[in-house]
Amino acid sequence: MKEIYSGLYQVQESLTEFENDFMVAAVCNKAGKVQFIVQLMHNKEGQFAAFFHKTVREYQHRIMAEDAIVKIAETEEDLDEIEGLRKGIQIVFVPLEFIPTSQKATLRESGITRKRKKLYPLIFSLNDSKLLSRDLKVSEVNFCKKVLDWLTQEGNLALLASTTKPIEKNTLPKITYNPKKQESFYEQGDLLYFEEELTYEEFIGYKGEKPKLYVPELSLYRAKKEIQVAIPDTFEIRLMFSPTHFYGDDEKNGPHYILIITTDMEIALIEPMYQLDPEFIQNTLLEFYNDVSMTPERWVTRGVFAPFLKECLDPVMEIFKIPFAISTETSVIDMYSHEELFHLITSDDPYYDFDDLDDLDDFDGFNLSEELRERRDFHEGAKKSSSVESELEELQSALSMALEYISNHEMITYNELKKFLQGKNIRPLNISAVIEGLIEAGCLLPDSK
Repeated sequence: MKEIYSGLYQVQESLTEFENDFMVAAVCNKAGKVQFIVQLMHNKEGQFAAFFHKTVREYQHRIMAEDAIVKIAETEEDLDEIEGLRKGIQIVFVPLEFIPTSQKATLRESGITRKRKKLYPLIFSLNDSKLLSRDLKVSEVNFCKKVLDWLTQEGNLALLASTTKPIEKNTLPKITYNPKKQESFYEQGDLLYFEEELTYEEFIGYKGEKPKLYVPELSLYRAKKEIQVAIPDTFEIRLMFSPTHFYGDDEKNGPHYILIITTDMEIALIEPMYQLDPEFIQNTLLEFYNDVSMTPERWVTRGVFAPFLKECLDPVMEIFKIPFAISTETSVIDMYSHEELFHLITSDDPYYDFDDLDDLDDFDGFNLSEELRERRDFHEGAKKSSSVESELEELQSALSMALEYISNHEMITYNELKKFLQGKNIRPLNISAVIEGLIEAGCLLPDSK
């Protein structure tokens, strides 16, 4: 790593000689095969960032992800999720306090911190999308050395600065390099053309067949027939990276996902997934309908996985005759942080002490599961006594208020009852329980449409 740090500082210092603050090129052998792709950005104050890519596909992954960040990232969780789809090596110079402990120790061993520099290189792999464990692997360290060896050879940085910024899609300036002679050549207008665009499916990591209807139609029609009431609300179903994907330590299982279903008030269902599986997604929606005998006026989804999820569920929604769209509206899910979603997934009693999660704002995430388990163990006795009694008292009170409200009004809608209970400060979980109980008892509330 000492060679890498030394090379990065050499490049950072040399870049101040160039007016061009953005440089990118594909460095190829004489046969035109890509050896690596390098992108550098800098300013006169010494701020410096770089991306190293082994292949065109890695480069395309990152560019597509960054385009998606601009278009659809609205929350910090959106940003994390899309960043999890980038590829390559990222290097950025930052103050020492932003360097993670593992890399800070390496900097100290290399003697870099003793020089008391203003900015230090933060290096991490985008190829391992678990955001909190991105130190370079041995092969990636060797790859960085290869790129930096080229960048620090005399004349190569000036050659890179002379390339023209690409304006055509699927092209990069092409520099030809002969490693034996250590000679590089670039002629103005030399371009590397990408033969294929990165498909959406490849971008999100789906390798299966085009989604179709996997659930037996008879099961769907039976679930549709059992629906007792339609409510004038919008429910959401979203596929996203699981918090365990970012915070977990189960590297060998690869990406982790969750499928979330919400009513207009709260999260109703969370299912963990270890692969993008259309059949599992369809069965999860069927399970929801079997458990909850009501249907919304429409379904929506959003996020980077939204087009794939919509394609998976369109055959099911067609049978239920319910509109299903990709939406940009703020949803219930957007109110939950990764830490709160992690709590809902891992807790035996997810809604207990949920409000206390505000205390975890400064927590680094690695020991989040252990922290939650300790808290649950500490409160186990209280949960079995006062907490349960308190929950039952609120639920009984909510039911009594709802029945009284219904008896005093000839005609009320689902929304009117919901707003009434919200005005009485009844929690969303208990509002849902009361309404479902009234449906099961045959007290069907008329649709407001």
